[in-house]
Amino acid sequence: MRRLEDRPLPSELMTIIRKDQQWLDLCSAAAPIFSTCSKAEVYSVIVNNKTQRIIGTGFNGVPSGWQHCRDGGCPRGTSDVPSGSTYDSGPGLCFAAHAEVNALTHGDPTQFHESTLYVNKAPCVGCQRAILGTAITRVVCPRIPWMNLFDSDDRIEVEFVY
Repeated sequence: MRRLEDRPLPSELMTIIRKDQQWLDLCSAAAPIFSTCSKAEVYSVIVNNKTQRIIGTGFNGVPSGWQHCRDGGCPRGTSDVPSGSTYDSGPGLCFAAHAEVNALTHGDPTQFHESTLYVNKAPCVGCQRAILGTAITRVVCPRIPWMNLFDSDDRIEVEFVY
């Protein structure tokens, strides 16, 4: 994993960057432990900016009670569809909810104002829409190689770290 750039910065900013890196390290370490998707190990955590307390977490996985993707429960996981193909129909059909959506769903939305969502993989367009529909004010993630909806909304700050 590439680290945030190491350059001389004011101590307050260095503390923020160190904390960002710690939360990203958590996401990277937790993803292979918790994610049940056979195609992408992703973990997301939502953190209150002031208290640095966790507000919500999520990982790629199917709804409770369903057979996990890793165990053959997902059509996409057992197919060889190319990366980037549609998740919503055909052989690429995916039953898993993405880490960001699970973090939002299982988190406390009353605490999302002035919070940061960290994720170890770039959010897809659907997850970007879900994040933009909340009061989250900051996202720290790898560079988004596809359409970036965050660019069109000045209410949210996005930090690309990879």
